[in-house]
Amino acid sequence: MGGIYFHIPFCRHKCLYCNFFSVANTSQTGRVVAAMRRELAERRKDWPDNDISTVYFGGGTPSVLPADDIAAILEDVRSSFSTAQDMEVTLEANPDDVSAEKVRMWRAAGVNRVSLGVQSFDTATLAAIGRRHSGNDALRAVDMLHRGGFENITLDIIYGIPGRGDEILADDLHKALYSDVKHVSAYALTVEPGTALDVLIRRGKMSAPDDGDAARQFLLVKDTLETAGMEHYEISNFAFPGFRSQHNSAYWQGKPYLGIGPSAHSFDGKRERRWNTASAGGYVTGIGGGGGPWWESEELSEKDRHNEMIMTALRTCEGLPTDVFADRFGGDALSRLMKTAEKYIRYGTAEIKDGHLRLTRTGLFFADGIAADFFYTD
Repeated sequence: MGGIYFHIPFCRHKCLYCNFFSVANTSQTGRVVAAMRRELAERRKDWPDNDISTVYFGGGTPSVLPADDIAAILEDVRSSFSTAQDMEVTLEANPDDVSAEKVRMWRAAGVNRVSLGVQSFDTATLAAIGRRHSGNDALRAVDMLHRGGFENITLDIIYGIPGRGDEILADDLHKALYSDVKHVSAYALTVEPGTALDVLIRRGKMSAPDDGDAARQFLLVKDTLETAGMEHYEISNFAFPGFRSQHNSAYWQGKPYLGIGPSAHSFDGKRERRWNTASAGGYVTGIGGGGGPWWESEELSEKDRHNEMIMTALRTCEGLPTDVFADRFGGDALSRLMKTAEKYIRYGTAEIKDGHLRLTRTGLFFADGIAADFFYTD
């Protein structure tokens, strides 16, 4: 089983911290959607044996698209691919895009999971990071989704925002839980080079995030959501039982996925990775045959596959299955892995449990740095 990711690059406004490919202009939506539908039809031949179990509309802001476009794309998926009866279909949405009519049309189109970019319920915090909606907008959006029949709702929350204390984050988490959502994705505020946030910090207009504050608030998020009964199943993701993101879980497990749209990435589940041009105009022209190359690809080396398996597995609560790792990369690779793991086990940041190398409560926040220590570098 595989998944399809549709990258909708349009936003009404670019957030200060965002480094995803997006265009703060919706005038080209029709042309890009037409090109995406054409790409989907053309690439069907690349996936002769893969049934589709998940579809994910990410961005950008997919909720800026007319609901009819979402419906048309999903109809193309069903007519071109064999799809699972319980196929998970996720749509990312901004709170200020949610209306009763859109909710009705999303449901009718087959969307059954909404990822709402709340980030915070505190209006002052939202303004500080360049979000357009208010805290009340976020609460209204969740309520409309519930009233429209959506049970599987996930919220994005950002922590580690300078000047925003633990009490604001705690209130955000309590409101998320009180609103009866099934899943929360919590991310530390990071400063990516070239973003508006990066520029403001370098000019002294904003404070840089503090790693110590972020680490403390990570544990506040973890403790609050786990106490409420959520599983901490991946570094940034928490879900009540039965409500893990199936699409993202498949990605962390190395399963194949097809990426459609500008800047979208694909993986065949074995060695080939492919990505489309990060240009809406170049993508549309390339699909139409009037431009230059609009995608590139690479074959992953054994080193790449080794490092990627470690990186993604250590982000999950289950961790890295040592038997699978040994089968894939050999006994010598496993011995090297376990030798490197000894110091982290001594530090209490890693452990061996049920045949898996996994990070502990104190190790999870530092997963990327720990994982890098296991990588092949030559």
